Amino acid sequence: MKRSIHLALIGFSILLSGCSSSLSPTGIWKNEPKKPQIDPSLPTVEKIRTLSDIQEIALEWTPIYDNQIEGYFIYRAEEGKPLMKVAQIGNRYRSHYLNRKLKPNTTYIYKMTTYNSRGYESVLSEPVKAKTLPVLESVSYLQVIDHLPKQVKLLWRPHPNESVEWYIIERTEPGLDGWEKVGELRGRLNAEFIDTELEKDHTYHYRIRVKTCKGVVSKPSKVVTASTKEYLIGAEDKDRTVSKKANITNTTSTSTIPSTSPSKKLSSEDLKFNVNLKPIEGLKATKNLPKKITLNWTPVEGAKQYNIYRSYFKMGPYLEIASTSRPTYTDLVAEDGVRYYYKVTAITSLGYETPQQEEPVEGKTLSKPRPPIIISKGVEDGKVYLEWESLDNRGVNYTVVKRVLGDGDFFGGGEYKFNVRGKKFVDSDVKEGEKYSYTVYAVDKYSIVSEPSGNVVITVEKR
Repeated sequence: MKRSIHLALIGFSILLSGCSSSLSPTGIWKNEPKKPQIDPSLPTVEKIRTLSDIQEIALEWTPIYDNQIEGYFIYRAEEGKPLMKVAQIGNRYRSHYLNRKLKPNTTYIYKMTTYNSRGYESVLSEPVKAKTLPVLESVSYLQVIDHLPKQVKLLWRPHPNESVEWYIIERTEPGLDGWEKVGELRGRLNAEFIDTELEKDHTYHYRIRVKTCKGVVSKPSKVVTASTKEYLIGAEDKDRTVSKKANITNTTSTSTIPSTSPSKKLSSEDLKFNVNLKPIEGLKATKNLPKKITLNWTPVEGAKQYNIYRSYFKMGPYLEIASTSRPTYTDLVAEDGVRYYYKVTAITSLGYETPQQEEPVEGKTLSKPRPPIIISKGVEDGKVYLEWESLDNRGVNYTVVKRVLGDGDFFGGGEYKFNVRGKKFVDSDVKEGEKYSYTVYAVDKYSIVSEPSGNVVITVEKR
């Protein structure tokens, strides 16, 4: 046990330390010979496995303890390009290598050779392909609170990737080319930025990028637009006209009424509508629809438009997300089991707006199916079998994920997926002496995938 822990720690330190000092700054071997001298009698590397990150690929192989072997050479190529020698591993007991500074979202081909004390190399191993991960997406949710005095407030959802360390806030203006960095916040759980000392009555565009602890910068987020004002809404300026349509509203039940000229004659429809401004009644929201939340409410006589406001939190802030002329609205949401709070107001032809509801209505998208529970596993006649049960009976089919493991492997030798209609799975493509792990996911009629079941590891013993 102590020996295995010691080897694991050595392997992990190798993964972190990675590259050889014999590489050029471009990652290519210095003074590479055009034709290596080959000794066909030297053993060949087998079972090369890979694990990818955005700019790194880790390799693991089964070490060869033959005394005539001094170490290993590693060759790499992008698809369609020639192989180049990228590293020399000078110890035959080594079994890991970390290839850094790669291009994101790029497929690479690796081969290896062994070499002896005279510098002769074995024939090349079988190729293995590995693809680096794409650049991270930015924050998935970004909204602004604008119409503030010479400032704009940004709110976003913290990024789910734990490697994110920084948020980069960028700004531009209509008619300008390029983006200016106006802020950089450290800490993945940060979720707010206020841009100050802006021009009054001005429009700005904002977006956010995230940066990982390794310095990898994401794609930009969606662009949001905000406007500033000289005064706060409600300031004592009788000649100032309040905006008819602000992107943020108070959570208290007060109506937004635009100032009008005393000589302006209201229509009979507007007079009837504004006799007693009350919040809309009968507001309801669904909690069981896939990827969407539908709102319905009692129609208001004389209403020309309805404004829909939404918040992640019951206490707000509530941001306007849409307008509609009908007493219903469907909010399309990409996530499963997400919860939102809503308020709805009605607008007349002159822009008079009813108060928001004192209490919001809660809506929710359909949650994921519950993960299956594996109730039976084993090996019989050289085949692996699994059986599971569903806790909510929503699964119409299942996905079984199989991974090939090995003694001391950090990340195994490949991943395979199988679509299964029932609640049993038999795997005949297994080898004696090999170790495998299995995980099961439930998929419902809307193609919503559950969280994984518990992982089970099975060894196929030699007969």
